[in-house]
Amino acid sequence: MGALGARWGIRRAYAAAALIEAIGVAVSALWLTSATVIVSAVFLGGSFMGLTALGLMAAREGGGEPRGRIALMTAAFSVGQILGPSFAGYLYDRTGSLAAPSWAAAAGLAIAALLAFRQHR
Repeated sequence: MGALGARWGIRRAYAAAALIEAIGVAVSALWLTSATVIVSAVFLGGSFMGLTALGLMAAREGGGEPRGRIALMTAAFSVGQILGPSFAGYLYDRTGSLAAPSWAAAAGLAIAALLAFRQHR
């Protein structure tokens, strides 16, 4: 993903990584077969660390001191790590399925991709 960041720009590569991860999450919600588990694992595993690294690289871009932006991103990530599983558990309790939390996660990633792409332009 870092090579894509250098080639396409950080935010555009971030958008691509978020879309790849969203597809991986959506595939896991749509079908549950051995093949889709593998596809989902490749898409999620292949994009997760790159997405995180590209996000931090984007925070360093821009004028001024980047420490505040990196701290804000770290805090936001931490809040997401706390609230995400709680929200997913709530959706699971309401629906009895992991599909709804997976769709919510895929939607969040797609929104992140759209915002990053729009910011790139």
